[in-house]
Amino acid sequence: PTGAVSCELSLPTTGRLGTNATISGASATIAAFKARWSGFDMYGRSSQAAADDACDSGGCGTTPVVGAIATQMTPVIPTPPSPISACPSGGLVNGGTLTPGDYSCSSLQIQGTVVIGTGGNGTGRVRIWVNGPFSVASGAVVNRQKPTPNLQIFEAAKADGTAYSGAICGAEVWALLYTPGLSIDCNGSHQPTMYGAVVAQLHSGTGNHFDFHWDIQASQVNRDDSYKVQNWRECPVGASDC
Repeated sequence: PTGAVSCELSLPTTGRLGTNATISGASATIAAFKARWSGFDMYGRSSQAAADDACDSGGCGTTPVVGAIATQMTPVIPTPPSPISACPSGGLVNGGTLTPGDYSCSSLQIQGTVVIGTGGNGTGRVRIWVNGPFSVASGAVVNRQKPTPNLQIFEAAKADGTAYSGAICGAEVWALLYTPGLSIDCNGSHQPTMYGAVVAQLHSGTGNHFDFHWDIQASQVNRDDSYKVQNWRECPVGASDC
């Protein structure tokens, strides 16, 4: 075909924000959330009134925009594969290329410009399990404009359920972060730019908006289900019912 082709994103997106705690913010922040997300899932709220109140004291609206879910969400970190490689650069990644593979780190700090290599496991994918603090330095650029599933980082909370001391303030990260041990709490112009998906202990920011872009590819990873064919039937060519 000839001529220009355009594509528009209809807001709000089909994704929803979810929390075990509360959602609160400036009126402009909540208005932006409502315009960009299809709703809010409030876990651990046994009544609609309680869910509404926990979502900006009723500022988010009510059902179906606000969903009351009686049980709390339990973040479960995927089990690391075996064997697994030692942490890249001993846990201090200062720019450069990460070789595809699965890694285990006692702590992880990323700084500079980091890209994901190709080959290795055939996918160009890096998965890192962090058993301690995880941080990305301000000004770092990680996996820019690449498929976000190419970089997956997992970090559980401490044994007592609290977050570690790491942060991603001021960083640009293209990844899937399943990090219940991470606290995102940034001020002013130091808000992170995040492309992909993120689970964290705390999402907080003052003086500016957290620049987050959800990637629908996030819903298509870590699904290793196997299916068994129990019944098979073929229709003759041209048959519409058989």
